[in-house]
Amino acid sequence: MILRRAICTFLLGCLVCACSSSGEPAPETADTEPKKVAATGGRALVVGQAPAGAFVRLEPVFPQDFPPPAGESFVDQSGQMFEPGAVAAQTGQTIQFRSSEDILHNVRVIRSDDKTPIFNVATLPWGAYSHKFDEPGTYDVTCDIHTAMRATILVAATPYVTIADENGRFSFVDVVSGPYTLIGFSGPHEVRRSIQIAGTRAEITLP
Repeated sequence: MILRRAICTFLLGCLVCACSSSGEPAPETADTEPKKVAATGGRALVVGQAPAGAFVRLEPVFPQDFPPPAGESFVDQSGQMFEPGAVAAQTGQTIQFRSSEDILHNVRVIRSDDKTPIFNVATLPWGAYSHKFDEPGTYDVTCDIHTAMRATILVAATPYVTIADENGRFSFVDVVSGPYTLIGFSGPHEVRRSIQIAGTRAEITLP
Protein backbone atom coordinates (compact mmCIF):
# COMPACT_ATOMS: atom_id res chain seq x y z
CA MET A 1 0.00 0.00 0.00
CA ILE A 2 2.81 2.42 0.87
CA LEU A 3 4.68 1.55 -2.35
CA ARG A 4 1.52 2.09 -4.47
CA ARG A 5 0.90 5.52 -2.84
CA ALA A 6 4.51 6.60 -3.52
CA ILE A 7 4.24 5.58 -7.20
CA CYS A 8 0.99 7.55 -7.62
CA THR A 9 2.54 10.62 -5.99
CA PHE A 10 5.57 10.37 -8.32
CA LEU A 11 3.42 10.05 -11.46
CA LEU A 12 1.21 12.99 -10.43
CA GLY A 13 4.27 15.18 -9.90
CA CYS A 14 5.58 14.26 -13.36
CA LEU A 15 2.23 15.18 -14.90
CA VAL A 16 2.21 18.59 -13.21
CA CYS A 17 5.77 19.30 -14.38
CA ALA A 18 4.92 18.31 -17.94
CA CYS A 19 1.92 20.65 -18.02
CA SER A 20 3.82 23.62 -16.61
CA SER A 21 6.70 23.22 -19.10
CA SER A 22 4.56 22.61 -22.19
CA GLY A 23 6.06 25.71 -23.92
CA GLU A 24 2.83 27.75 -23.98
CA PRO A 25 3.58 31.41 -23.11
CA ALA A 26 1.84 32.96 -20.15
CA PRO A 27 -0.94 35.34 -21.17
CA GLU A 28 0.09 39.05 -21.20
CA THR A 29 -1.99 41.74 -19.59
CA ALA A 30 -2.60 44.61 -22.00
CA ASP A 31 -2.52 48.16 -20.64
CA THR A 32 -5.61 49.69 -22.19
CA GLU A 33 -5.71 52.81 -20.01
CA PRO A 34 -4.94 56.01 -21.96
CA LYS A 35 -1.67 57.71 -21.09
CA LYS A 36 -2.25 61.13 -19.55
CA VAL A 37 0.35 63.75 -18.77
CA ALA A 38 -0.36 65.32 -15.41
CA ALA A 39 0.22 68.81 -14.17
CA THR A 40 3.08 69.12 -11.72
CA GLY A 41 1.43 71.69 -9.46
CA GLY A 42 2.56 75.18 -8.55
CA ARG A 43 2.04 78.51 -10.29
CA ALA A 44 4.40 80.47 -12.48
CA LEU A 45 4.81 83.89 -14.05
CA VAL A 46 5.58 83.36 -17.74
CA VAL A 47 7.22 86.17 -19.71
CA GLY A 48 8.14 85.95 -23.35
CA GLN A 49 9.11 87.51 -26.64
CA ALA A 50 7.29 87.20 -29.98
CA PRO A 51 6.72 89.26 -33.13
CA ALA A 52 4.97 92.53 -32.28
CA GLY A 53 1.19 92.18 -32.43
CA ALA A 54 1.27 88.38 -32.53
CA PHE A 55 -1.49 86.39 -30.87
CA VAL A 56 0.10 84.03 -28.32
CA ARG A 57 -1.48 81.28 -26.24
CA LEU A 58 -0.53 78.36 -24.01
CA GLU A 59 -2.60 75.19 -24.39
CA PRO A 60 -2.14 72.60 -21.60
CA VAL A 61 -1.25 69.02 -22.52
CA PHE A 62 -2.93 67.77 -19.32
CA PRO A 63 -6.62 67.67 -18.35
CA GLN A 64 -7.62 71.07 -17.06
CA ASP A 65 -10.93 72.92 -16.80
CA PHE A 66 -10.81 76.69 -17.09
CA PRO A 67 -13.91 78.64 -16.08
CA PRO A 68 -14.65 81.66 -18.31
CA PRO A 69 -13.66 85.07 -16.95
CA ALA A 70 -16.32 86.95 -15.05
CA GLY A 71 -16.01 90.31 -16.78
CA GLU A 72 -16.74 91.43 -20.33
CA SER A 73 -14.13 92.45 -22.83
CA PHE A 74 -15.00 95.17 -25.31
CA VAL A 75 -14.47 96.55 -28.80
CA ASP A 76 -15.24 100.25 -29.23
CA GLN A 77 -16.31 102.07 -32.40
CA SER A 78 -14.68 105.48 -32.37
CA GLY A 79 -13.36 107.72 -35.11
CA GLN A 80 -14.75 105.22 -37.63
CA MET A 81 -12.35 102.59 -36.32
CA PHE A 82 -12.62 99.49 -34.14
CA GLU A 83 -10.59 99.99 -30.97
CA PRO A 84 -8.70 97.85 -30.18
CA GLY A 85 -8.14 96.33 -33.60
CA ALA A 86 -7.09 92.97 -32.11
CA VAL A 87 -8.70 91.22 -29.13
CA ALA A 88 -7.78 87.98 -27.35
CA ALA A 89 -10.58 86.24 -25.44
CA GLN A 90 -11.43 82.93 -23.77
CA THR A 91 -14.28 80.63 -24.73
CA GLY A 92 -17.41 81.53 -22.80
CA GLN A 93 -16.33 85.17 -22.53
CA THR A 94 -18.67 88.00 -23.52
CA ILE A 95 -17.42 90.82 -25.72
CA GLN A 96 -19.32 94.09 -25.86
CA PHE A 97 -19.32 96.00 -29.14
CA ARG A 98 -20.13 99.59 -28.34
CA SER A 99 -20.25 102.90 -30.18
CA SER A 100 -18.68 106.05 -28.80
CA GLU A 101 -19.75 108.38 -31.59
CA ASP A 102 -22.93 109.88 -33.00
CA ILE A 103 -23.08 107.96 -36.28
CA LEU A 104 -24.66 104.65 -37.22
CA HIS A 105 -22.44 101.56 -37.43
CA ASN A 106 -22.99 97.87 -37.85
CA VAL A 107 -20.90 94.96 -36.62
CA ARG A 108 -20.48 91.92 -38.86
CA VAL A 109 -18.55 88.97 -37.37
CA ILE A 110 -17.53 85.86 -39.34
CA ARG A 111 -15.15 82.97 -38.70
CA SER A 112 -11.86 83.60 -40.46
CA ASP A 113 -11.26 80.01 -41.62
CA ASP A 114 -14.58 79.04 -43.23
CA LYS A 115 -16.37 82.44 -43.42
CA THR A 116 -19.27 81.19 -41.29
CA PRO A 117 -21.46 84.18 -40.25
CA ILE A 118 -21.72 84.66 -36.48
CA PHE A 119 -23.86 87.80 -36.29
CA ASN A 120 -24.55 91.08 -38.07
CA VAL A 121 -26.15 93.84 -35.99
CA ALA A 122 -26.52 97.60 -36.15
CA THR A 123 -25.07 99.70 -33.35
CA LEU A 124 -26.86 102.99 -32.87
CA PRO A 125 -24.98 106.11 -31.75
CA TRP A 126 -23.80 105.52 -28.18
CA GLY A 127 -25.37 102.06 -28.33
CA ALA A 128 -23.88 98.63 -27.61
CA TYR A 129 -24.32 94.95 -28.40
CA SER A 130 -22.89 92.02 -26.39
CA HIS A 131 -22.09 88.54 -27.68
CA LYS A 132 -20.70 85.48 -25.88
CA PHE A 133 -18.15 83.51 -27.90
CA ASP A 134 -18.55 79.80 -27.14
CA GLU A 135 -16.31 78.36 -29.87
CA PRO A 136 -12.54 78.81 -30.11
CA GLY A 137 -11.23 80.26 -33.35
CA THR A 138 -10.26 83.43 -35.16
CA TYR A 139 -12.99 85.90 -36.11
CA ASP A 140 -13.05 88.82 -38.56
CA VAL A 141 -14.96 91.95 -37.53
CA THR A 142 -16.09 94.51 -40.12
CA CYS A 143 -18.56 97.36 -40.58
CA ASP A 144 -20.60 97.33 -43.82
CA ILE A 145 -21.28 101.06 -43.54
CA HIS A 146 -17.60 102.00 -43.15
CA THR A 147 -15.63 99.34 -45.02
CA ALA A 148 -12.24 100.47 -43.75
CA MET A 149 -13.22 99.42 -40.21
CA ARG A 150 -11.70 96.03 -39.40
CA ALA A 151 -10.70 94.05 -36.31
CA THR A 152 -9.64 90.51 -35.40
CA ILE A 153 -10.72 88.44 -32.39
CA LEU A 154 -8.92 85.29 -31.27
CA VAL A 155 -10.98 83.08 -28.94
CA ALA A 156 -9.05 80.31 -27.18
CA ALA A 157 -10.05 77.50 -24.82
CA THR A 158 -7.45 78.66 -22.30
CA PRO A 159 -7.07 81.76 -20.14
CA TYR A 160 -3.41 81.95 -21.21
CA VAL A 161 -4.02 83.95 -24.38
CA THR A 162 -2.73 87.43 -25.16
CA ILE A 163 -1.28 89.75 -27.80
CA ALA A 164 2.40 90.71 -27.87
CA ASP A 165 2.90 94.46 -27.44
CA GLU A 166 4.67 96.81 -29.86
CA ASN A 167 8.02 95.57 -28.53
CA GLY A 168 7.02 91.92 -28.83
CA ARG A 169 6.68 91.35 -25.10
CA PHE A 170 3.93 89.26 -23.52
CA SER A 171 3.24 87.59 -20.17
CA PHE A 172 0.91 85.17 -18.40
CA VAL A 173 0.30 85.08 -14.65
CA ASP A 174 -0.65 82.17 -12.37
CA VAL A 175 0.21 79.52 -14.97
CA VAL A 176 -0.22 75.99 -13.59
CA SER A 177 3.10 74.15 -13.90
CA GLY A 178 3.16 71.34 -16.44
CA PRO A 179 3.56 70.60 -20.15
CA TYR A 180 2.08 73.01 -22.70
CA THR A 181 1.94 73.74 -26.39
CA LEU A 182 3.02 77.31 -27.10
CA ILE A 183 1.13 78.66 -30.12
CA GLY A 184 1.60 82.00 -31.78
CA PHE A 185 0.83 83.59 -35.08
CA SER A 186 0.90 86.95 -36.79
CA GLY A 187 -1.15 86.88 -39.97
CA PRO A 188 -1.38 83.43 -41.57
CA HIS A 189 1.84 82.05 -40.11
CA GLU A 190 1.45 79.83 -37.04
CA VAL A 191 4.25 78.45 -34.88
CA ARG A 192 3.85 75.62 -32.34
CA ARG A 193 6.35 74.51 -29.68
CA SER A 194 6.21 71.99 -26.85
CA ILE A 195 7.37 73.55 -23.59
CA GLN A 196 7.50 72.67 -19.90
CA ILE A 197 6.48 75.29 -17.33
CA ALA A 198 8.12 74.78 -13.94
CA GLY A 199 9.14 76.85 -10.95
CA THR A 200 7.80 80.30 -10.16
CA ARG A 201 9.04 82.06 -13.30
CA ALA A 202 9.61 80.97 -16.90
CA GLU A 203 10.92 82.82 -19.95
CA ILE A 204 9.97 81.72 -23.46
CA THR A 205 10.61 82.99 -26.97
CA LEU A 206 8.42 82.49 -29.98
CA PRO A 207 10.40 82.91 -33.22
